[in-house]
Amino acid sequence: MVPFASTVRLKFRYPVAIIGIIVGTFVWWIGTTLLYSSDTITKDTFRFLTRFQLNDPNPLRAFASMFSHANFWHWFGNMLFLWIFGTALEDRLGPRKFLALFLISGVGALAIFWLFYFVNNLGGPYPDDTYLGASGAISGIMGLSARRFPKAKVVLGLDFNITSRILSLKVPMLWFVLYSLGKDVYRTFDGDGVAHMAHIGGFLAGFVIASRLKFEKEGEAEILTDQAQELYDRGWYPQALERYDRLVVLDIRDGKFQEMRARCLYKLWPANGRPRDTQRAQLLDALERCLKLYRESKQDEAAWRLYHDLYVVS
Repeated sequence: MVPFASTVRLKFRYPVAIIGIIVGTFVWWIGTTLLYSSDTITKDTFRFLTRFQLNDPNPLRAFASMFSHANFWHWFGNMLFLWIFGTALEDRLGPRKFLALFLISGVGALAIFWLFYFVNNLGGPYPDDTYLGASGAISGIMGLSARRFPKAKVVLGLDFNITSRILSLKVPMLWFVLYSLGKDVYRTFDGDGVAHMAHIGGFLAGFVIASRLKFEKEGEAEILTDQAQELYDRGWYPQALERYDRLVVLDIRDGKFQEMRARCLYKLWPANGRPRDTQRAQLLDALERCLKLYRESKQDEAAWRLYHDLYVVS
């Protein structure tokens, strides 16, 4: 089963950071491979530039290993997973924050991998084996996305038939990430030369970072916001207001949703006659919250538009 898409759609920007990683890692793989195959650099230099070694935890070596791959198919598979699980995450976070989390996930994966060997060998000598670190960083991105998009699904390609149609299946993203984690746990001691513990470390690092940054809360807020906007556009204002009120409980500091909440309250005013005191109080509270957030984020035009549309009439 190979994933080839997710159900999360982009909203704000194109994934420039991920495109940069894809191009950069390809150039790095081609460049280091050509230099080594042409005897321009020695085997030790090649290993230093592309692989992490447990008995030599050099930071530069660890950093380079996060962008290195063994061959084309290793690179292609990693970049496919990065695109599927990372594009929506970068879209929500922005390229700088995404790159920072990519690197932190990679460092966390290597640190847990190193710690595993330290505990397993009781602090004894480490093997001379070298390992690639890109998969650990991407496992971290998978863990982050699974927590940030709790309702997302991954489209899995199951098989190809004679008409070249792809038989596919949609499964929850979290299920697929946990399946991948379980597969690495099962194969940790296979001795196949793959750093499964680094993959596990990446997953764990992603889960921990997502928890610290309250990604699950952000994911729930995004779902509620999308639902509320759809209900508002259909004219179902009581149902939309219920979603916006749940966002208030989540303590989401966003002026736009507070504005839409205020507009819902205004739409629910009686067609004729004065609104009840509770309705007026709710609307004024929503307006004050929204205007405060707009002023804090220096969105003066949005604040003035809201004041003109609703504050005067309330």
